[in-house]
Amino acid sequence: MKRKWISLLALLFVVGAGIGGIKIYQKAATEHQYGIIPKEAKKVDEYGRVQYTISVINEKGQTTFQTFTTIKQLKEGTVIDLFVRGNEVRKYDIITKNELPQRVKSVWPTKERKEEEK
Repeated sequence: MKRKWISLLALLFVVGAGIGGIKIYQKAATEHQYGIIPKEAKKVDEYGRVQYTISVINEKGQTTFQTFTTIKQLKEGTVIDLFVRGNEVRKYDIITKNELPQRVKSVWPTKERKEEEK
């Protein structure tokens, strides 16, 4: 009986360590990219999904373009945090400009910064 309990505890430990390892890997492999939803969007299908291609800034201050699809059209000017792994958008969060990392704020589009200063 004692041997069964030890085996069960060992199995639970191995499964827990595996799940924890996967979560740590996913967090380490995910890059945050920040952008603003533009006016232009492309309808993808009859279900109302919308595709955006936007200019984004990563946490290092580097800019690039990212394409992703949403299930509904987002409001123009919305600030968005894309969770990117392997150049694929896994999910996104809508955030405020105040939630942007400091390094991203310093290279945020100049047009946006000029409007904020007014």
